[in-house]
Amino acid sequence: CKRLLDHQRETVKGLQQRLTDVDNRNIQSSSEIEKNKEEADGLKQEVSTLQQLVRQNDNEIQGLQYDLDSSKTQSKQVNQEIKSLQDTHLQKQQEINALELQIEQVKNKIEELKRDLITDENKIRENIEEVRTKAKKTELEVKAREEEIKNIKTTYLKLERMYRMLETTTD
Repeated sequence: CKRLLDHQRETVKGLQQRLTDVDNRNIQSSSEIEKNKEEADGLKQEVSTLQQLVRQNDNEIQGLQYDLDSSKTQSKQVNQEIKSLQDTHLQKQQEINALELQIEQVKNKIEELKRDLITDENKIRENIEEVRTKAKKTELEVKAREEEIKNIKTTYLKLERMYRMLETTTD
């Protein structure tokens, strides 16, 4: 459980770093969009001025129009990239939420296992106490039996002496 928890923590740290990287790229992309918009505005102004001043130079105007179209295409591409990054961000946030839920479940399982361990320890203590009580009882029974055997031996020896004394007196 601890290894799984450590692994999940490392995964969360990695995802958080990736999320930070995505946010940084989002900020950078927003700045590029603004630059492209400003550049497009400047080019439009320049085209308008050149059309008023030099209408005969159509080739130059066509070149500027091409640059303007290229900037719009780049702007669309940047917007698509931003959308993709936002989707990725949302997906990563969902993954983080799922990992946080898993971490909470693991914590709950650990708590449950701790409670089970305490219960098992208490049962083991009770069993040990029962075994000790039984051992003391058995020890007392053994001592009582040994005492009984000792008394029987003593009685036997007395009877044997008495029997010998009777034998010697009857002879």
